[in-house]
Amino acid sequence: MQQSIIAQVEQLIAHITSAAHAALDEYQSSGVAIPHLASLQEHPLDAANSTIKLKQAIRLLEGACDQLCTTLAPPAHTLLNRVMAYDSVCVRAAIELRIADYLLAHPAGAAHVDDIAHHVQVPSWKVKAILAALAARNCFLQLNSDTYTNNRLSVLLSDRGMNKRDILQTFTTECRRGQNELWPTLYGKDLAISDRPQESAFAHSARDLDSGQGVGLFDWLQRSPELFQRFNRGLVGWNEIVGSKCFLQAIPFESFPKGTRICELGAGLVGLDVIREHPHICLILQDLPHVTEHAQSVWTKEALSVTTTVQFIPIDFLVESPAPEIDVYMLRHVLHNWQDDDARRIVGNIARVMGSTSRLYIQEFVLPDHDGTDDEGLQTAPAPLLPGWGAGAVRKHAQNINMMCMLNAKERTYRDFTKLGLVCGLRLVKIWDLGEESVVEFTRV
Repeated sequence: MQQSIIAQVEQLIAHITSAAHAALDEYQSSGVAIPHLASLQEHPLDAANSTIKLKQAIRLLEGACDQLCTTLAPPAHTLLNRVMAYDSVCVRAAIELRIADYLLAHPAGAAHVDDIAHHVQVPSWKVKAILAALAARNCFLQLNSDTYTNNRLSVLLSDRGMNKRDILQTFTTECRRGQNELWPTLYGKDLAISDRPQESAFAHSARDLDSGQGVGLFDWLQRSPELFQRFNRGLVGWNEIVGSKCFLQAIPFESFPKGTRICELGAGLVGLDVIREHPHICLILQDLPHVTEHAQSVWTKEALSVTTTVQFIPIDFLVESPAPEIDVYMLRHVLHNWQDDDARRIVGNIARVMGSTSRLYIQEFVLPDHDGTDDEGLQTAPAPLLPGWGAGAVRKHAQNINMMCMLNAKERTYRDFTKLGLVCGLRLVKIWDLGEESVVEFTRV
């Protein structure tokens, strides 16, 4: 047994080494030097569409590092570190106090804690505690005991990192509010068994004090135009962070015949990304009227160089089917907003009008639930890592909890997607592993 554990530790060290070298190779292939943590400049790979190999390397690196530390450290040490993770509250404080913006505007690019505290009108010792905690995790750079400057991470908390800052702020405010109410909703019997969005942990936290009725996330956001706009900008930042555009690298759109028609349901402007690079493809965008109107306005501003004709067709995809017999139907970040009954309605309405050669692409997180064998393209981790990559896939599990807290919804596993397809008369034929997200491909049975 002892020799077996030592062998596992050696394997984890080897995985860390190989993953780090794989990441280095990706940076070298980009033609731009590996960024120093002190740099304030965005690296091309920070927002590139072609980062699948880098994401896969980081997935292995994070999974192996965490498992190695967990193996060698006393268990209480590891658990205490996890429950004492105050990153979120400190990030929120830094954003709300606009510390990164202050440092960017400072003539020296750095400032003493007392100067920062005077500017933000918070006691110096509290500002120092927050910045020291963040700098210990490489967010902000501590020049000496009392002087701080920005670095590669902290600059994203400023106006310069707008969309990414907005999704971080959403997670540290609205999402944190929902997380804090998770246990009370599990403890209360009626709320625990509910899958209604109006009875989610977040809705419970935002309930009307007079009626006691929960307020759903999107109703809550609609009450404040500023919050709603920040949330929408944050979704753009989320897509950038998780590499949503990597699907352009995976799916061979260039081989699709001229005139191929794509119908995007959800009007998240996935199609705009496609036809910018592949103008031989035709596009239909479908969602509720106010969503398609917004998509059309964005299209008018952002697609000036695109010659492809785009159709905007309002639809309620919970009760209606989309345009019939389209070559490719696409859903990105849609199904995780819905519980199983509604997900079956959405996919079933699509399946009903698919032609014999039509395909359905669903882009979401795919939660690992397999037994160590690759499932139709979904890679599994090498031993001795957990098959689902452990901490290398922790954001998938975190987002699953987040969807439960915010909407009483969920991310899905490979088996969940397979079952969903079969119920709707579709066969799962392939999963495109994008390093973090995945694209699940279906055809008619």
